[in-house]
Amino acid sequence: MRQAIKTSIYPPTNCKGARVKAQSEAGHLWLGYDHSLNVGGNHAAAARALCIKLGWTGYTSVGALDGDFYWIYTNDDI
Repeated sequence: MRQAIKTSIYPPTNCKGARVKAQSEAGHLWLGYDHSLNVGGNHAAAARALCIKLGWTGYTSVGALDGDFYWIYTNDDI
């Protein structure tokens, strides 16, 4: 199985703090922005959290475009 995960950072609003969204065809989740991490760390945390939520174990690789990160998840043996 292979799935693409897109992570995006959303700035704070009047009602909500900054947050990160991880989404794939199988589902999505929102995480609050962790200021103890850098930008890449927040993207990675969101992708990891989505994998955990969906029960995925395996490998990911990452690329970035226009501020969003794209993770390719695979449970294939590498």
